[in-house]
Amino acid sequence: MTLHMIQITPDMIGAAAWAHQNSVVSADGGYLIHALLKANFGSLAPKPFAMMAKSGKPAKILAYSPHSAEQLREQAQMFAEPAALEAAGVKTMISKTMPDVFARGARLGFEVRVRPVVRAARGAGEHAGKERDAFLAAIRDLPKDTRVDRMEIYRQWLARALSPAAGIQQADPVYRRLTQVTRRNAASETGARPLASLQGPDVGFSGVLQVAEPEAFSTLLARGVGRHRAFGFGMLLLRPPR
Repeated sequence: MTLHMIQITPDMIGAAAWAHQNSVVSADGGYLIHALLKANFGSLAPKPFAMMAKSGKPAKILAYSPHSAEQLREQAQMFAEPAALEAAGVKTMISKTMPDVFARGARLGFEVRVRPVVRAARGAGEHAGKERDAFLAAIRDLPKDTRVDRMEIYRQWLARALSPAAGIQQADPVYRRLTQVTRRNAASETGARPLASLQGPDVGFSGVLQVAEPEAFSTLLARGVGRHRAFGFGMLLLRPPR
């Protein structure tokens, strides 16, 4: 599969107006971008994606997709509403083709925003499948006075998420915070899918990885790391290694 990196420069004022007109109510920007991409590209909406915003500069979206910018533009021109198309900056969207294969043993710098959560197991005294902060899950059965490095727990979570595709040589925290993620729950008996807001860890890492399994790494790059990949998490951005 050919993988493309898509770059989109949205009109954030237009996006906010579109969201208001279409009752897209959410406290987090990840859901707004998710909804805008779905409105333009439907089932072809690229994910994972990363929202890049710097003070004084226009916001941009980077995303991975099996479809090129031209293919996505054709989809939006055919089916999207004009306001959604303009808000997403579809006309100026560009893309590049990513390498088909990464060499085994290649060292690559990376940046990634992740949601380090684990699923509650059956019999754990919680609802099966419920998300739990990976740090809280790790210390759950430890004595209360046990000292545990939260960021080390998150590094271990990241290492497991990258394995067996790649191993971590260095992973430095860029930030750690608690944020809300908005997503739709499973359909109810009436068929409705209500919105739910989930609070959890939001962690940025920058470091160096080494490719262990080339095919698995290409798959990981396209799929993304961890959960909530359709809402701004999990896009593995590659950089020259430091």
